[in-house]
Amino acid sequence: MRSVFFILILSAFTWQTFAVEKPEQMLISYISHPDAETYKPLIIKTYNDIGIDVEFINMTSERGLLSVSSGLIDGDLIRVDKSVQEIEGVILVKPKLTKADMYLICAPNVPCDKRVLHTSPDIFASKRTAHLLKSYLPTDFSGQVIEIEHLALIPELIKRKRGSYGIYYKPSNQLAPEIALNFQSYLIDQFNAYHIIGERHAALLPELELALSQNLQRLSDAQSNR
Repeated sequence: MRSVFFILILSAFTWQTFAVEKPEQMLISYISHPDAETYKPLIIKTYNDIGIDVEFINMTSERGLLSVSSGLIDGDLIRVDKSVQEIEGVILVKPKLTKADMYLICAPNVPCDKRVLHTSPDIFASKRTAHLLKSYLPTDFSGQVIEIEHLALIPELIKRKRGSYGIYYKPSNQLAPEIALNFQSYLIDQFNAYHIIGERHAALLPELELALSQNLQRLSDAQSNR
């Protein structure tokens, strides 16, 4: 009888501890990118469904990831999986939000295909993408990968003729009209893109992933019925 009583007390204590640790609000970073606004409502609803409010903060790609890793903030809106593989203390929330294409975008009237990466041009890239890009460049690459704090600045720099090439991400097969109209593009690779949270919030995963899965399914159903 005492054993049963002890188990009941322990179970109640465990539940109360989890309830206390569940945050009232999550502070989530996002990078300056036209598609950020697309995913904010989905993430807000997903957290609201499990009783948590969301506040967003704009950060550069590198600073956002490191802030999640260190526990300074709670998560990041959306990141490609390969860009966070070497970051400790970060968890991918499944299922994926979308597939993301990594493009080489090019000024008009310059070569724009796979061969460009072998001619060692200077290339604009966000700091986090610069690390990732190295695996796609030849060992004798002698150009400069110019790290830009904000991804959204890269098309503007090319438009202002500060350079001819940059790396840009977009959801699969959805290259933005302003990019398609003003630049050439070459698809380098495709990745899965996920919402991420800090490791200290791992206890939220079962609820969070269920809510996210349900909301993604609702969005898919709504699009199918249009």
